[in-house]
Amino acid sequence: MNTLKRIFCPTDFGTCAHAALQQALRLAEAHDARIDLAHVANVPRYSGRDVMGKLGNSGSKPLLELALAESNKQMDALMRELTLAERQRVTTHCLVGSPAAAIIEHARVRESDLIVLGASGTARLAKYVLGGVAQKTIRHAPCPVLCVPNAERVRAFRTILAATDFSECSMHAVHVASVLAASENAQLIVAHAAPTTWSLPPDLSVGASVAQGTHWLELLQREAREQLDEFVDQARVQGLVTHSKQLLMGSPAQALLQYARTHDVDLMVLGTHGRAPIARLMLGSVAETVVHNAEVPILTVRGPEPNPHSHPVPTPAHGPGV
Repeated sequence: MNTLKRIFCPTDFGTCAHAALQQALRLAEAHDARIDLAHVANVPRYSGRDVMGKLGNSGSKPLLELALAESNKQMDALMRELTLAERQRVTTHCLVGSPAAAIIEHARVRESDLIVLGASGTARLAKYVLGGVAQKTIRHAPCPVLCVPNAERVRAFRTILAATDFSECSMHAVHVASVLAASENAQLIVAHAAPTTWSLPPDLSVGASVAQGTHWLELLQREAREQLDEFVDQARVQGLVTHSKQLLMGSPAQALLQYARTHDVDLMVLGTHGRAPIARLMLGSVAETVVHNAEVPILTVRGPEPNPHSHPVPTPAHGPGV
């Protein structure tokens, strides 16, 4: 995402989708971008799109025609809520098909730079992101996906937290975060969570005795700090602007969430490993937990497609980082 010129915002016309649209409009204005606003009319295949149905006093019509008519009606009502300047940035689309597949295909055909999705349900991101539509969108989207929780106001991105597990995938995510931070005039913090005693036997030590030896935890945290320094240095060599780095302690997901809450983070950026299930975002349940519980928007960035002739990036040896 070197530029942000075309934003794709799917909507189901709910309150959470409204929050996503407001964020999409803010980004579009800040980046002079266009918005594709789309609703997917999904007529179940088992019923058949030619099956006749009724909508009010309109008489019997094919279900597909009824679904599209209702979609257009709601889209027109939504557009009337926007200002003239906002409407001039928006192109509306009423799509047909399986929602996730239609979203992914539309983003590919329109060469979207970003997909903005609204959270859903009382659990904010839980049901939506961990459900079928957003899960498939995050896994297969050809561009980064921004998941926006329902909120009373849209926040500008002044502080961005990018998590890293030191992989090529997370470097790609930091690259996207750096570009976004530069365009938003935001501070970019690169963070890694090192393990604490919750994951290690309390009496493990290296040396002749506990008194003389170095505690395993101390070694792991020292290694994590060195790797974080090296990772950020590598990012800067690549021309990426990072303003600070944070070595967090504890359960990676909870450490990230706690840091975001206590430091007024406006956006969190996580890398995703290709087309693997959402359970393998970054190092598994870490990202799943973060997305499930975050109170701020989450930008997920798929890593570059692996080169079959290249060697895999080694995974850090010190346990569950981020």
